[in-house]
Amino acid sequence: MTNSRIATFDKEDWQKILDAMNYFIRCQQEELSKRNVGDKEWQELMEYEAIATDILLYVIGNDSK
Repeated sequence: MTNSRIATFDKEDWQKILDAMNYFIRCQQEELSKRNVGDKEWQELMEYEAIATDILLYVIGNDSK
Protein backbone atom coordinates (compact mmCIF):
# COMPACT_ATOMS: atom_id res chain seq x y z
CA MET A 1 0.00 0.00 0.00
CA THR A 2 1.64 3.23 -1.11
CA ASN A 3 -1.08 5.67 -0.13
CA SER A 4 0.29 7.10 3.11
CA ARG A 5 -0.15 10.51 4.68
CA ILE A 6 1.87 12.15 7.37
CA ALA A 7 -0.24 13.85 10.00
CA THR A 8 0.64 17.30 11.19
CA PHE A 9 -0.33 18.59 14.61
CA ASP A 10 -0.08 22.05 16.06
CA LYS A 11 1.02 22.74 19.64
CA GLU A 12 -2.57 22.65 20.91
CA ASP A 13 -2.99 19.17 19.42
CA TRP A 14 0.27 18.02 21.01
CA GLN A 15 -0.85 19.44 24.35
CA LYS A 16 -4.06 17.39 24.12
CA ILE A 17 -2.01 14.29 23.30
CA LEU A 18 0.26 15.00 26.27
CA ASP A 19 -2.71 15.57 28.58
CA ALA A 20 -4.20 12.23 27.49
CA MET A 21 -0.89 10.46 28.04
CA ASN A 22 -0.50 11.99 31.50
CA TYR A 23 -4.04 10.90 32.39
CA PHE A 24 -3.25 7.37 31.19
CA ILE A 25 -0.03 7.34 33.21
CA ARG A 26 -1.80 8.48 36.40
CA CYS A 27 -4.52 5.84 35.97
CA GLN A 28 -1.92 3.14 35.35
CA GLN A 29 0.09 4.22 38.38
CA GLU A 30 -2.99 3.89 40.58
CA GLU A 31 -3.84 0.50 39.09
CA LEU A 32 -0.30 -0.85 39.39
CA SER A 33 -0.12 0.34 43.00
CA LYS A 34 -3.40 -1.36 43.86
CA ARG A 35 -2.28 -4.63 42.28
CA ASN A 36 1.23 -4.43 43.77
CA VAL A 37 2.83 -5.61 40.53
CA GLY A 38 6.48 -6.22 39.83
CA ASP A 39 9.19 -4.25 38.10
CA LYS A 40 8.23 -5.29 34.55
CA GLU A 41 4.93 -3.43 34.62
CA TRP A 42 6.50 -0.33 36.14
CA GLN A 43 9.27 -0.38 33.53
CA GLU A 44 6.66 -0.50 30.77
CA LEU A 45 4.91 2.51 32.29
CA MET A 46 8.22 4.37 32.46
CA GLU A 47 8.42 4.12 28.67
CA TYR A 48 5.19 6.11 28.44
CA GLU A 49 6.55 8.64 30.91
CA ALA A 50 9.68 9.06 28.78
CA ILE A 51 7.59 9.63 25.66
CA ALA A 52 5.47 12.21 27.51
CA THR A 53 8.61 14.00 28.66
CA ASP A 54 10.01 14.01 25.12
CA ILE A 55 6.78 15.51 23.79
CA LEU A 56 6.87 18.19 26.46
CA LEU A 57 10.53 19.09 25.97
CA TYR A 58 11.12 18.59 22.26
CA VAL A 59 7.75 19.04 20.59
CA ILE A 60 5.81 21.50 22.72
CA GLY A 61 8.78 23.34 24.18
CA ASN A 62 9.14 25.61 27.17
CA ASP A 63 6.04 27.70 26.51
CA SER A 64 3.63 24.90 27.47
CA LYS A 65 0.85 25.52 29.94
